[in-house]
Order: sequence, then C-alpha cells, then structure tokens
Amino acid sequence: MQFVFKPQKYLTLNLKRVTSRSILLQNLIIILLNMFFVTCIIVQILPSSESYNFFALYAFIAFIFTPFYLIINFIISLLYLLVMIFFHPTLKISRFFVVILTYNTLIFFSNSVGINLIFMFENSIVMVIVFLITFITVVWASRIMFLGLVNFVGYSKKASLNFCIVLFLFNLISFGGGFLVNV
Repeated sequence: MQFVFKPQKYLTLNLKRVTSRSILLQNLIIILLNMFFVTCIIVQILPSSESYNFFALYAFIAFIFTPFYLIINFIISLLYLLVMIFFHPTLKISRFFVVILTYNTLIFFSNSVGINLIFMFENSIVMVIVFLITFITVVWASRIMFLGLVNFVGYSKKASLNFCIVLFLFNLISFGGGFLVNV
C-alpha cells in the first residue's frame, strides 16, 4: 500500500523489489474492496422484499467482474500505449499496464464509495462532499500515475505530465458532466 500512499518513496526503492506483480497484487486487493462497495450498491438497488445472501452475491460479483475489469483496463492501457509508444519505444507493457490500472482502480474506488454514500444518505450536502472527495482522488491518482510513469515506466517528465494532464481533464469533464446530470 506504500505505492498508493507514498509513491515517491516506494518507486525509489530497489527496482528488483518493486515489480509489476507486486503492484498488481496491491491493485487486486483494492479491486476486491471495490467489489464489496459495488455489491452494497447492487443490494440497495435490488427490491428490498427479497432476501439476498450478501456474501454469495459479493463472491459472484467479484468472480465475474474482477477479470472483466482487468481485461478492460488492459485494453485501455493498450490504447494509451499506442500514443505513448512514440515517447519510449522500448517500453515494458506490464509496467505501463499496472500504472494505468492503479490510476483507474483508485478512481473506481472513490466513485464506488461515493455512489454508495449517495445512495445511503440521499442528501445534496453528501453529493457535494462526494464531488470534492472524488476531485481530490483524481488529483491524487494523477500524481501517482505521473510518478509511476516517470520513475517506474521510464518516460520523461514532460511526456508524463502531458499524458497525466490529458487524462485528468478527461476525467474532470466526464465526472463533472455526470455530476451535473445527477443534480
């Protein structure tokens, strides 16, 4: 979890200890936690007249959606890689994938917790707080992605900064548009 909370310190460790596999395992833990919140959202949406086995539903959702989530993130990272390969032609795809996966997983985590809170409280103040927390999470995830692209993948600071700004603006526009629609 040091990669998430102290990325600068984590990425300056010995690179033999910091591998794509270790970062992927950390992301899997966060994804499984995300699936818990997704299960809570689904239980809140389903009719309350029926009884559901929460843990069976969680196991089903985690078993079905975790590989799907990883495959979708791999496809997204390959699309990003088509653009970024010009800045670093000898790139390892696994390193690029885990950095993009970490970025998307952190944003997915804040969004799943935020939607769960909105469903639980149904209050405009909670919506504003969730909006602010999600904005802070996107900034935080962008910082982690920047440090990962520079220190772990090996891109230049300029190319990494431009890539992070474009993704940050894309997420800001898509989140702001979704927030305005829901208000």
